[in-house]
Amino acid sequence: MLKIIEFLDIEKIEDIRKRVLNKNLDKFDNFSFHLALIEEGVIHGVGRLYKQNGNIVIDNIAVEKFAESKYYEILFRALLNKSQSIECNYVTAKKDKETNFYFQFGFDKELKVKSKDIIFKCGCIKEEK
Repeated sequence: MLKIIEFLDIEKIEDIRKRVLNKNLDKFDNFSFHLALIEEGVIHGVGRLYKQNGNIVIDNIAVEKFAESKYYEILFRALLNKSQSIECNYVTAKKDKETNFYFQFGFDKELKVKSKDIIFKCGCIKEEK
């Protein structure tokens, strides 16, 4: 069964992020909220959010190559959901996908949305092709 958990193992986060995104840890990791998507003890992906200048920033979603492509969206939705419990001006996203991906959640062309305006569509998450 898939589980999304708050994840504090910074070494594993760094390992996955380096392999998947070719990115190192940065100054935001010390105060970021990290999530991991785990199935039967195997980490399929990680992502984070943090507060900067009154906004929530969602970025560094790293999904393992062996994981299903829909796991990116699952992590993104979980981070969006968490962002709604944190007072902020806007929720912003660093672009990793086509812009239409973000539009479906209510983001504008600058990839920002008020937390009260986030849209969670009903139905199943579609597999990317």
